Amino acid sequence: KKRVERKCMKYNVTPDKEEGLKIKENVVLRDKLQEESGYYKIYDNTIIIDTSDALSVEESTNMVLNKINLN
Repeated sequence: KKRVERKCMKYNVTPDKEEGLKIKENVVLRDKLQEESGYYKIYDNTIIIDTSDALSVEESTNMVLNKINLN
């Protein structure tokens, strides 16, 4: 949902109008194709870091650095 909102903001589109719904369809389709191809496979040593709530590049970078203890 957040990715769709960000893409709609990027293209100056209302999420619940026709163009916004097309963006949502494309995001869902892309996710499905990537999942089927193994793109999202999580291994035993995978570190999962959710940066979707980060408000800036700096904030997401700090989230990653804190997770891997480099900050």
